[in-house]
Amino acid sequence: MSEELHLGSPCNVFFDPETFIYSFSTSKGVEYAIVFTDMYLFDRASTIDQIQKPFDILIENLNGGTKTSWDTDIRDTISCILEHFFEDTEKAISFTCDTGDGYGLARSRKFNQWFAISPFKEELVKVDKKILTKGRIYYTSLIYHVDNSYQEDLVKAYEEVAQQMAKP
Repeated sequence: MSEELHLGSPCNVFFDPETFIYSFSTSKGVEYAIVFTDMYLFDRASTIDQIQKPFDILIENLNGGTKTSWDTDIRDTISCILEHFFEDTEKAISFTCDTGDGYGLARSRKFNQWFAISPFKEELVKVDKKILTKGRIYYTSLIYHVDNSYQEDLVKAYEEVAQQMAKP
């Protein structure tokens, strides 16, 4: 059952603690889901036993093919969601920009711009990787709180996964 969060964001944000999905609608009626799932890629990493609470993040436009402009309300709402997510400093997320439609680099640039002006970026560490595998480039990021006790293990696991993905 979703509950409304009062995050001070431009859009009303709802959170379903059972599915770990945040959702919001823009003033233009476009609906988004911010989905956090267990990060299974790290399962093969040598440091998996030391890492706590790694997640993948998916930002999904629920209106399907509806083209949207990435306005500041979307950016600021996602920033508030991430700030709420990282209240638990042991959490970490991996973000991969979808490249299937040829806009992966544009998404990566937009995400980097958003992160650069985020009001709580000083509390987070962001590590970026560009991974070439099977003729495709994937733009990825690992983000964790500066107070995360498992920083070294997270970075090592991220490096290992990137190397595994890049193998032919």
